[in-house]
Amino acid sequence: MKQILSICLLLCGLAARSQDPAYTLPPPAPQNIVAAEYYIDLDPGFGNGTPISLTPGTELAGLAPSINTAGLSNGIHRLFIRARNAEGAWSLSTMREFIVDFDPAYINVPAVVQDIVAAEYFIDADPGFGNATALPLTAAADISNLVSSINTAGLSTGTHRLYLRTRSNGGAWSLTTVREFVVDFDPAYTAAPAAAQNMAAAEYFIDTDPGFGNATAIALPAAANVSALVASISTTGLSVGAHRLYLRSRSTDGHWSITAVRDFIVDVDPAYTAAPAAPGNITYAEYFLDTDPGFGNGTAVTLSPGVDLSNLAFAVNTTGLADGQHTLYVRSRNDWSLTAYANFIVGTVLPLRFLSFAAINREQWTDLQWETADEVATSHFVVERSADARSWTALGQVNSRNLPGRQVYQFRDSLPLNGPAYYRLRQVDIDGGFVYSKILLVNRQSGPVQVFPNPVVSEVQVSLKRPMASVHIDLVDGSGRLLKSFAFAAPGTLIRLSLADVPAGLYQLRVRSGKEEWVKQVLKQ
Repeated sequence: MKQILSICLLLCGLAARSQDPAYTLPPPAPQNIVAAEYYIDLDPGFGNGTPISLTPGTELAGLAPSINTAGLSNGIHRLFIRARNAEGAWSLSTMREFIVDFDPAYINVPAVVQDIVAAEYFIDADPGFGNATALPLTAAADISNLVSSINTAGLSTGTHRLYLRTRSNGGAWSLTTVREFVVDFDPAYTAAPAAAQNMAAAEYFIDTDPGFGNATAIALPAAANVSALVASISTTGLSVGAHRLYLRSRSTDGHWSITAVRDFIVDVDPAYTAAPAAPGNITYAEYFLDTDPGFGNGTAVTLSPGVDLSNLAFAVNTTGLADGQHTLYVRSRNDWSLTAYANFIVGTVLPLRFLSFAAINREQWTDLQWETADEVATSHFVVERSADARSWTALGQVNSRNLPGRQVYQFRDSLPLNGPAYYRLRQVDIDGGFVYSKILLVNRQSGPVQVFPNPVVSEVQVSLKRPMASVHIDLVDGSGRLLKSFAFAAPGTLIRLSLADVPAGLYQLRVRSGKEEWVKQVLKQ
């Protein structure tokens, strides 16, 4: 059978050549297309394809040629079309794929549907066509509403299969339909229990069981329910500490209940001491500087005797003290009080000297270390970071030890910046004054694995800077516990991970590819 394939052909003229750098003259008018041809699958060479009838022109967009597909085998083929202009130049060949698929001849219309004249069923094992249990029916073409009883007598408890099939008046059997069902015989119900008996007796014991009927009796009314009963339990003679109380009851037919148990504590309260005497007046106070001369040997403070001297103001003589930090001690006497003290500075003293300040660029974080000397009246250090050395952000605070001699401190930036980062210290003294350290620059080079955003709100993205065949990612909390695990084959350059169900906190993303591993810390907000 010959088939004709209609193709809408768009052929355009060849473009004129141009030269750089000087602009050329406008190209000549496009040439007319004077010939076109097509071929299927194999190229016979320019001019040797099947010609396509056309009227020469520069635009053949509306051309609709007929393509002869006679003799082609069933399956996919390729149609190629090309055109030639008046100068003899051929265009590029346009290609389209198409399918040749001959429809088979239709079979004859089947005969009129025959009546179903017989039906049968069997359970589990097929006895053969016509040998199963027959189902009564009235011959008809459609028996979809047929209702029949299936005999399950003698089947074991458990799952079984029911098979159904029918036979037409032409003797042809249908496909066999199968359904599973369960046989489960219910056990016989037991007789209803006897009516509840009244409680005839109850008893308790503590710690040690004397045997049924030998414990301390509890008075109770004759009733089936004594849940509201209130009884007194004697704990006389018990030692201080934990003990166990046991309770049980007996019905009128002599059956004892299960013994209930409760723990309790015996704790004897000590006798309260007598109320303390009323406070006496403070009649004397003294102070001393740096070194204690002994009770009563300090410099006396003028005062009016009284119970409360919290608002007492007095002058302290610092004549002769060297510049630097000193300590003032004050105490009073009815009986001698505790000695109060406060630090103060004489003269102008620098809060400390910075001996060194260094930054150590580690794989996952940046460590800062600094040394000081001669700390006097210092309060704390504020660690600050900047991406441009102009806008600074406080990362954390380290308290000063405020001790003489050499002191060493350190601080870890657990979420360092990618690229350049500037660090400095702001040392704050007790009176609020402060001084800055020198500025350090740390430039972290980006590795093959980057994580953003950081901190994370609900989704973290892992960027891979080079191709990786496969990637395995573990999410680990601060105690090393594995929370989530992800695996990706040929992941591309960006992996998205949902952390919406992860509590806020600091975690590690462990990224593995082959024998390589990268650990990235992420902060979940």
